Amino acid sequence: MKEEYSLEKKKKLSLKKIIVFAVALIVIVVLTLTLVVPNLSKEEETQPVILTTSTLQKIINVSELSTCSAVYNGIAQVNNPDKPAEVNYYVAYEAKIKAGFDLDKVTTDIKDVDGSDGKSKLVIINIPKIKINETEVDIASLDFMFLNNSANTSTVTEEAYKACKLDVESEAADQQAIYDLAKQNAESVIKALVQPILEQVNEEHPNIHYDLKVNTEE
Repeated sequence: MKEEYSLEKKKKLSLKKIIVFAVALIVIVVLTLTLVVPNLSKEEETQPVILTTSTLQKIINVSELSTCSAVYNGIAQVNNPDKPAEVNYYVAYEAKIKAGFDLDKVTTDIKDVDGSDGKSKLVIINIPKIKINETEVDIASLDFMFLNNSANTSTVTEEAYKACKLDVESEAADQQAIYDLAKQNAESVIKALVQPILEQVNEEHPNIHYDLKVNTEE
């Protein structure tokens, strides 16, 4: 019965429930355009350099971001503390996993394109390695299967919650799908923040052209 239960409710990542924070992203882009661009124009009045790395850092650091959120369905196993080889119960649970990156570690660079005599530049944004930054178990979702009825005590929910928390943290680290999606979303977020600025600069200064390249650490 134990093996059948484990196979039937195999741990899985619910990819169809992955959420990109599009609304938050739109707000951030709007804030960037209203708060940073006017300052950029003021800098241009006194500086020969149209776009600087410090300006790019201001654009990127408008807000912190989580780039991916997914619902995870898993099963934790709780053994008998007095007889470690024996299983007291299994508990199925639902959890939310959030992945993202540390904005403080994003680096920027602006390079001249070879042979362009300074008229064509490449803006390079380096995103740090994607990491799991939050796991949250829904305590209301806990579903028990007891193999040892004496383990069904008044404190079992607290014990099971801790076991599920440890389980999802361990499992999340091995879910390559969420890392891949978070990486893709992270690059989209950065492009959405920076590309409108570059397009505006290119339009206002036709004698120079900026292109964008986004890298994410593996």
